[in-house]
Amino acid sequence: MSSSAQQPEATTSKKQAVSSASFESHRHLKDALHFKRLQYKKDIAGQQALIEQLQKKNFELDQQVTRLQNRIKTLEDDLEASMPSGTIDADVPMDDSATFDNDEVYAESLAALMQQVEEGTQRFDEAQQNYSNELTKRQQDYEAQETQLLTEIAQLKTNLQTQQDSFTKRLNEKENYIATLTSRNAVSGSTSTTAKDTTANPRMSRRGGRGKRSVCFGTHALPVLPVTVDNNSPVAPGPATGAAVSPEAQHTPDFPPAATSTNASTYPPNDSRSRGLPATSSANGAPAAIGAGVRKPSPRSPSKTWRALMQEAADDAKRRLSKDELKSYRSLARSIWRERHDLDTDAEYVIYEPADSAAVTAYLEGGPGPREDAPLYFGDGYSASPWNRRIIEMLRDLTKIRIQEEYSHLPPVTDFYLENLYSDRLKSVVSYYNLYKKQWKQDEGRLETQEEARKRADRRIAEEHATKAANSLKTRKYNRRKLIADAVVKVKNTENASDLAVWQQWKRGLEVLGVDGQSDEEEEQLTLDGVAEVPVFTVLPAPWRATSMETGLRAIDSMASTCGLFSKSGARALPRVLSGTAKARDGNGVPEPGNDTTGCDNAAVGHAPKGLPRALYRESWLDKLNDVQKEQLEIDDSAFEWSEITYRA
Repeated sequence: MSSSAQQPEATTSKKQAVSSASFESHRHLKDALHFKRLQYKKDIAGQQALIEQLQKKNFELDQQVTRLQNRIKTLEDDLEASMPSGTIDADVPMDDSATFDNDEVYAESLAALMQQVEEGTQRFDEAQQNYSNELTKRQQDYEAQETQLLTEIAQLKTNLQTQQDSFTKRLNEKENYIATLTSRNAVSGSTSTTAKDTTANPRMSRRGGRGKRSVCFGTHALPVLPVTVDNNSPVAPGPATGAAVSPEAQHTPDFPPAATSTNASTYPPNDSRSRGLPATSSANGAPAAIGAGVRKPSPRSPSKTWRALMQEAADDAKRRLSKDELKSYRSLARSIWRERHDLDTDAEYVIYEPADSAAVTAYLEGGPGPREDAPLYFGDGYSASPWNRRIIEMLRDLTKIRIQEEYSHLPPVTDFYLENLYSDRLKSVVSYYNLYKKQWKQDEGRLETQEEARKRADRRIAEEHATKAANSLKTRKYNRRKLIADAVVKVKNTENASDLAVWQQWKRGLEVLGVDGQSDEEEEQLTLDGVAEVPVFTVLPAPWRATSMETGLRAIDSMASTCGLFSKSGARALPRVLSGTAKARDGNGVPEPGNDTTGCDNAAVGHAPKGLPRALYRESWLDKLNDVQKEQLEIDDSAFEWSEITYRA
């Protein structure tokens, strides 16, 4: 692919990354705004409930005053009824003492009643005043909260608009940069047309020193000059090269000036920016990164090259080094990692405090780099972050010193292999860190609590462990059966046995089934006669597997104790029990005759492996599948030699 195609494609991918980042940022701001609105509505509902409560209390006080007024009226009526009525007979002497006594009693009753009325009225006035004060205070608090919420909403809208404007400006700058690259490639292509073999496809190379790019045409290598052409301006020849350079286009106004070679030489020797990976772009001065931890777009991404070289070094080490030597290197790298970060297992990184994105961005813009004890960066683009790469380079140098002092007996490896060890470790701890990080619950409009995040992560880890354990059991079962089948076929071939063809067919079927075609097993406790509990492996049936293949697998298992491949010393294998029965198998997993529970009741596709020959699927099971399920199986209908065999080992 030519440079003119590579550069716009790389830049376009960065443009897409910017658009994706803009979308994610806008989404989070909108979610936060939605959360504020929900909180605002909740506060309004609380204020309304308080007002209703105070109104209810006021109604109760009114009822109490009404009852007191009714009581006063009743007492007045009783007093009036007890007063003497009619005319006074002059002949009848009046009992002055009795009259005086009655008047005194009436006066005392009336005074007590008036005192009760006065006290009730006073309590009512106090309650009404308290109610009024409380209502005023609540109203003021409500208005203050409403003002604060409206201010925060306005601030969020302002921030959102600012970010939208910033992203729009950045996208426009990227479009201008793409146009600049396109013009530069056009000039480079026209300049190199005088070279030999112009029909050859150009290839990007690293000739002429670090950081210099050349376009190769046959045997001639022409340097790609950092040229920018403006079609609307006069073109002047470049200095000492004869290439056309536009005076106005030597620097793009939207971007900062390019770093000179003297600035690049001031970086530390091991700094990635002094190894052909400048912090800013070349002559056009493109920004060093779209975001924290992400390198600027370039025709050939240095971060991708670094990852590719690390992977090549890892593959080469796997071919050259033994398992023990590889284990020693991994152990050394893990030890140094633990010493540097004071954390051992991946789970401990849940409480890790990664580097601030502001420090990472400052480093990309030419600021101070990470120290030896600096934290790692866990944000977007962490795997290609120059900040993390600088830390990995320091760990690599420390590892090389430790190898010279304590591990000189190990075969030599490249720097990229050592960097790959720490890069893999970084990916592992970041995945654990992100797994336990609080996530936004879109349906509820809030962030997870720490407890919810922990439970979700624990469930995910438990599921992964269960899957790995099941795959490990199936792998061991397949390897064991493969070893037995190979040995039996070899012996029967030597003896020219009559059932050689049968065993060859079973061996071929086992190889086609592979690891995924083995039955799943679950470890559990089996109660015998209601008393003893025995640990067993429950063999889950494979209703999809052809009957003849089931027979072959049982025959292979039955040969485990007679083929002489496995030692009889050590612990006895746990018995196998077919799912749905309590009838035990021996340690080799062979059931007694007539105990076939691998029926066809389960017609779901389930764990049936895809892409097998039709002969290895059970026909009665296939008949129960619909067209969609059969299509999902991707059955191989090509020729596969297979015959139904009735055999009992």
